[in-house]
Amino acid sequence: MKISIVLLALIFLNTSALLSEPIAGLVNGINPWLLVGVEIFLLLVLYLNYQLKELSQIAKIDFNGIEYMPTERKDKTQGKP
Repeated sequence: MKISIVLLALIFLNTSALLSEPIAGLVNGINPWLLVGVEIFLLLVLYLNYQLKELSQIAKIDFNGIEYMPTERKDKTQGKP
């Protein structure tokens, strides 16, 4: 969840850098294609993050439904010889 929030914040900041004029003055010397590439990379990382999170939930093994039937211990000192 923490990584998703950070990635969404970075995507929002990068998108706002591409679209807003006040920030355009700050990033005037930066090639816009570099920002587009970073945007695509961040979206790809966000997609992979969601996919890996779902994969870990699918691969999780639940042992709660398994019934354990212990066998009785046969000691030579107890019970009938």
